[in-house]
Amino acid sequence: MAQVLPYPWSLLALSGDKGGPLSLEHCEQAEALNGESLTFFGVADEQALGIRHAVCLAEGVKFNPKTQAGSVQGTLSMPSWPHDSSSQWRFHAGKFDYIIPIHGTLRRASAWEDLTEHNKAEVSLREAIDLLSRYFNEAIALTREKDSSEFSDFAGRTIVRLDWAAIWERWKKVSTPGQPRMARVVEIAQDHLVCIRDVCERPRRMLVRQREQVPVGRVQELDSTCLRDLIQRPGRTVLEKAGARQQILAVTRRETVDTAENRVIRDFIGLCQHRASAYVRENSSAPNHPRVKVVADLRSNCEHLEKGSAIAGASRLVGIPRPNYVLQKDHRYHPLWVQYERLRKEETAVDDIWKWGRRLWAEFVRGVVVSFLTSAEGRSSGWQPDGELTAYLRGEHQAGGFTPALSVSSRWMRQDGQTRLYLVHPAHAHLCPGLEELLPRMGAELALAIYPGGNEPQRPKALLGIYSVLSLQTDKTQREAMAISLNSCLDRVAQQNPGLNVRGLLLRGESAGDRPSEKPRLGRLDYLAEPAGGPYWFSEFPELLKVLLEELAA
Repeated sequence: MAQVLPYPWSLLALSGDKGGPLSLEHCEQAEALNGESLTFFGVADEQALGIRHAVCLAEGVKFNPKTQAGSVQGTLSMPSWPHDSSSQWRFHAGKFDYIIPIHGTLRRASAWEDLTEHNKAEVSLREAIDLLSRYFNEAIALTREKDSSEFSDFAGRTIVRLDWAAIWERWKKVSTPGQPRMARVVEIAQDHLVCIRDVCERPRRMLVRQREQVPVGRVQELDSTCLRDLIQRPGRTVLEKAGARQQILAVTRRETVDTAENRVIRDFIGLCQHRASAYVRENSSAPNHPRVKVVADLRSNCEHLEKGSAIAGASRLVGIPRPNYVLQKDHRYHPLWVQYERLRKEETAVDDIWKWGRRLWAEFVRGVVVSFLTSAEGRSSGWQPDGELTAYLRGEHQAGGFTPALSVSSRWMRQDGQTRLYLVHPAHAHLCPGLEELLPRMGAELALAIYPGGNEPQRPKALLGIYSVLSLQTDKTQREAMAISLNSCLDRVAQQNPGLNVRGLLLRGESAGDRPSEKPRLGRLDYLAEPAGGPYWFSEFPELLKVLLEELAA
């Protein structure tokens, strides 16, 4: 029978501890669990048979790998939280359905939502996930830049080959406050605002056939429906059939802007408004920067054009648009259609990766750690990679991941040659020397194991587990309970492994402006809460990482 882990590290806890595994039956009567890190696991026999209990959550679910000592209980990782806000999760196991009370769930905000007080948490979460995914897009963009010609051979490929040091420099540059990034909405504001005004003020019109009562002297065309109506009227002549008002049903034509291409343009300027508002909000610290000012001008123009121009006569777009001849060939409409398609693809990409936000945050944390150690700043701390470490990135995410494990797991050597460092991706946890059984059960997003120098396989002398949590609507009590649970598990690992210096680092990615920063230290655990993707991760966090590595190496 599957059981529930309130936290990924709960397999290490004693059966009676607060963070230990719970049965599904117990979960229905237990207090609301923390949806930020909830996981499921099944027994080894069922794992061997390939049974997956979480039918509704099976997408992207992975078991822990087998170790040299045999198969361990496999952790079923919850890939996401519900798309609709709910205080309950339904879980199907065998022939039974269970309802698990959850605290801390957010619905998926739409790209069309403006930030207000009632949806602040949802919109901020969407923007945080969008920001994290853009970091990887910025790295992939190195293959298309003239200044990075060594990566140009991989432009447009499914998997690109980059350098971690170059990724660090790019990420650090785009995260710098006061330096607004180059975004799609900036390109639209700079290059297409004149075209938007032209199309909205002078949209393409067409004549529409309609039937209405027309005076007899002004009738120009009749169709079968009009003739049928005329025949059914009483009277012998047309004038008698026209009645007292001398009107009959006839075909008329009127001019309208309610065409397929104009409905697309109206939807486009609405989408530009929302993207421009998000961009201005993102760069509120640099309101006078030229990019921010031109995007703010685009927003105000779109607001005016949507209400006061001729395009307002077009109805709202329904469904997914298909390009007609005008959108494909007209010299005024086609450039706007191209930009509209690109904007829609960006929004669709955010919707697609939203449910993998937790894994995306873990991917970002791993990327920051590896790229920093590879950079010139990181190498000045005394660590050098033992061999070549290449950064491979997927052009599109796979279950929230852009970077394969082989680009993260690596060996490092201290300059004095007395200490070795292993960076271990969760997928390679069962391969870490001396930690084959322990690491798969710790649930860390990244492990840093310190070994004495030399070529002989030895047991590690220190271990740092990095855990990442993307913040949802959890209260202070549950946030503290998570840190206490992790610290108690680390204490238990240290007790069971004398001589091993065990440390933990819990990184909570907050939405921008959501909560004040938190940096407490709890026993073996350092706990950080900072905006996800903010400048902190490229300024202060590397300094903390260097201090931790120095302590572990000592």
